[in-house]
Parts: sequence; C-alpha cells; structure tokens
Amino acid sequence: MEIKRFEESFIKKDYLIGPTKKYYIVTVKIDKKKYKFMIIKDGTIIYEGYEDGLKLAKYSSLLKLYSVDRLALNTTKLSMIHYKEDRPNGNPWVKDSNIELQRHIDQFLEGSTSITTIPTLEPKDRKREYQLYNNEYKSRVVYEYLFNSLSHRELDESILGLDPKESRGYQAMGILHHIGLRDNHKGIFKDVSLEAAILNLKKQEADFSKVVEFLEKIQIHIIEEERLGNIIAADIEAELSEEDSYYKDGAVKEYHGKRYERNPENRRRAIESHGLNCVVCGFNFEDFYGEWGKDFIEVHHLNPLNTVQAEVIIDPEKDLAPVCSNCHRMLHRKKYNVLSITELREKLQRMTW
Repeated sequence: MEIKRFEESFIKKDYLIGPTKKYYIVTVKIDKKKYKFMIIKDGTIIYEGYEDGLKLAKYSSLLKLYSVDRLALNTTKLSMIHYKEDRPNGNPWVKDSNIELQRHIDQFLEGSTSITTIPTLEPKDRKREYQLYNNEYKSRVVYEYLFNSLSHRELDESILGLDPKESRGYQAMGILHHIGLRDNHKGIFKDVSLEAAILNLKKQEADFSKVVEFLEKIQIHIIEEERLGNIIAADIEAELSEEDSYYKDGAVKEYHGKRYERNPENRRRAIESHGLNCVVCGFNFEDFYGEWGKDFIEVHHLNPLNTVQAEVIIDPEKDLAPVCSNCHRMLHRKKYNVLSITELREKLQRMTW
C-alpha cells in the first residue's frame, strides 16, 4: 500500500473535517493479510490497531468501540469505511451500507453474548492484606492473576514490590482471597481480550462486580495510555516537520542546541512520572490554552546530548524532565553551556524577587 496516497486521501474525508456521525470505524488494507483499523470520535482518532484479515479487524474495532461506548453500536451513530487500493474499479474507498453495518453489529453482539461459565467467587476475610494496598495495586494483582497466570509469589514481587522469599506470596494471596479469587480462577482469561472478559463477567448469574470494577480500572488506564501515546506521536510528527532531518535518540556523535525527546515510550513515561507542568516555572499548557493545550509539554534531556557518543538507554524518570517551550529554549540558549534545571530555576527566582 502507498502510505502517502492513503494519507492524502484520508485527511480530506468528511469524518475528519466535519463528521456527520459521532463514530467512524476505518479499516485499511496494509498488505495481503494485515489490516489497520481506526476508531474516530467527533473527528479525532481515539484508537488504532492491527489485525490479520478484514474480518478480525472489523470484530476488534467493534469490540474496542463497545468498551468505550456501549451505545455506539448503532447505525445512527456509527459508520464503517474500508480502504483497499487494489479494488477492480480503481476507487479504494468503500462505505458499508446501514444494512451491512447492522449485520456486522448483530454478528458481533451474538458472538459476545456467548457465556463461558466462571467459577463462583469464594471470599475469605483477609481484610488486613486487602486494605494495605490501594486500588491501583489491587487492580494489577487481579489482572495479572486472571490473564497472565502469575503465582502469588510472582505477584508479590512484580506488582507489590516485595521480596517473595520473605513475603512468600501471602500479600497477593490475601488480596485475591478477600475478593474470592482462588486457584480455579488463575489464568482463566488467558488469550481473551480485556473487553471480552469484562462482558463475560457482567453476564454471569453470580455477582462479579468487584472483579469487574478492578478490570475496568485497568481498561481505563490502557485507554488513557493509548490516547496519550497517539497525542505524543502526533506532537513528535509536528516537531519533525520543523526540520529537514533528525537523528535517532542517542545516535548523534555531537549535538548542540535544543533537542526533543522523540522516543514516544520514553516521552510518555516521563510525563507519567513528572506530570505536565514545567519543572522550571510551573507553566501548564492546558491551563493557559484550554483544550488545545491538553496533554502537551516538551521533554528535556537532563544529560546534554553533545556528551553522547553512542546510543544509550534512557531512564525517563531520571534522565528526562517536562519543560515549557520558553524554559526549554533558555536551558539550551548557550550551546556550549546548557543550564541545569536548578540553575535556570534560580535565575527565574532572582527575576521575580
């Protein structure tokens, strides 16, 4: 597939310029088997994924959309469009009719209503361990136990940060047993999507509301990570468009001046660790620009890149810091004397006294 041709055609479509439906699903044939799918809400791409084959791409996109908005699977709110360059008539774009779309929705809902019986919960009073950890830790313990079959000792070590030789898995076991999750629940959702697992639990005759609550917290976290990842990727593309060329992180032999962090994962983790306020002056783009500035901040390398002689592993928490555009330029104003965060903060404080 010719990416440039698709992009030039895609940006002119109504569902990006002036959407007439709240949601659009767009599938794109990449090669013989691989398909990309996008979910668009109110003119903004909120999710992108890949599947082998059009059928799977349709199913996965409907499943993801259902997890975002259960009322979205309706032909008055949703359209499904497909892009394939090798169509015989030469027009790569095809839109499903309402009848075709309703058939896809009905098939999806019919498949989603098939219920796998889940063993009943057997709660045991382990209040001490249960109350010792916040909901984020408990959600991760539940998820890793049900989906990845982690043992109690593995959960203590990887999620709760304990020495399993000392804790012997008792903390994670206490959390799980207090909820009622036992050995017969371990790995029960292996190879099952999170959305499908939640749907299944909600259809059980027994009450799994507490398990659903924890899994939905994981789901929200994943959606937020994906949303932030898409925003970061778009920001990086915007930054790259300002230059004729760019270099791979750390691969530069010598570099002087302002430098963006272009590894999306590093950037996302730096923002998660430090937030979106400038660490020098406290400026927040959303506070000043409203929705247009939401989730935007530049990321500064604490170790000057002109000292890098080879590719290095970046620790986003220790090596990167969020800064506003003005402070970023001031840090790099003298190319042979890059200021530290503390030095620039001190200069700013002297000016405000």
